[in-house]
Amino acid sequence: MGILMEVKHKNLVKFLAYCNKGEKRYLCFEFLSGGSLDKLLYASKHNENEKPFSRENDILLDWESRYYIMKEVCTGLHYLHAEWSSAEKILHLDLKAGNILIDQGGVVVKIADFGISRLFDAHRTYEYLTNKFILGMRAYLPQECLTAKPKVSDKALEALGNGDVKKLIDHTLRERLEDHSVPQVLNCIRIACDCLNDDPKQRPDTKQIAQRLDH
Repeated sequence: MGILMEVKHKNLVKFLAYCNKGEKRYLCFEFLSGGSLDKLLYASKHNENEKPFSRENDILLDWESRYYIMKEVCTGLHYLHAEWSSAEKILHLDLKAGNILIDQGGVVVKIADFGISRLFDAHRTYEYLTNKFILGMRAYLPQECLTAKPKVSDKALEALGNGDVKKLIDHTLRERLEDHSVPQVLNCIRIACDCLNDDPKQRPDTKQIAQRLDH
């Protein structure tokens, strides 16, 4: 509870209040009217508040919005990992589109839901963390914590080699992608591939990713 009150960053949801009533516990966080990223990525015919599209699962966010959101999320993660404290770091352990909140205008982007986050001494090694604390959603765990490790597909490698990145993105986004955005897409795919490196020491950290997204 104390940590939630101390953590303050423009890309982290603010903890506002705590209520203890009998056996019930309530936590109050700020509200962002735009909803979560997973709801904004795709239109749903079941939600009347979303923009109408011709068919279910048409993409809502254009590439520029996605790229901006990625940069904001990375900034928030870097704060947790390296800037919040020189002696300690916070691992979110459940980072996913459903835990990224956005305001109605799409300008404010914040990481939410620290329910399974953990606080560690900054000197703890990566091996210690992965061996002792395998937590979080399977899809977002380091690959050495998984029995079936993800690999970069041959199709992705071929597209990267040819620079034809449009083959690797959703067709509805592909149709709207401007040529000047292609280098950004290629940059993101390369970062993702680097994050799948078998050697954890060769994977980029949040600071390095943020720097690469700025170029």
